[in-house]
Amino acid sequence: MHMMGRWMTLSRHGYRLVRTRLAAGAGYAWKRDTLHLPISLELGIEPWAIYDPAGQRVDLRPQTTSRAPTLFDVTLRIDPAYEIRVSGPILRAIRVGPVVMLGSGHAWGDGSDTLVLHAVQPSGVTREISRLGGMELEIGVGATLWFARDK
Repeated sequence: MHMMGRWMTLSRHGYRLVRTRLAAGAGYAWKRDTLHLPISLELGIEPWAIYDPAGQRVDLRPQTTSRAPTLFDVTLRIDPAYEIRVSGPILRAIRVGPVVMLGSGHAWGDGSDTLVLHAVQPSGVTREISRLGGMELEIGVGATLWFARDK
């Protein structure tokens, strides 16, 4: 069982998309000596917002809703890692390895799996800022610090 939070941002055409994801998951972790292979399934909720070049929050909601829909997702997470044991007074180990997450997100209240966000430039040109939801693949690096106290 675990809880997870993620904050990420993407800038395109002067606009900035900010996504904040909170998730809870459960799964199984195989461990042999210093090798770990946790596999889990997560349920997540992800509010998002867009900011204009001046840093002001912009309402770029789809035309079919009265507000920007929150994304809900189900994600499979695999994060194999190598554990480096430390003999410190508090820090006991550092676990480092890749993180691979495959998820399927849905924009609640919009009726579609994928949201396409556009911005209209002063010249009248419409530009795509981002797509949210649908299938998403995330690949990264994870590090975990294990702490313990002597009794």
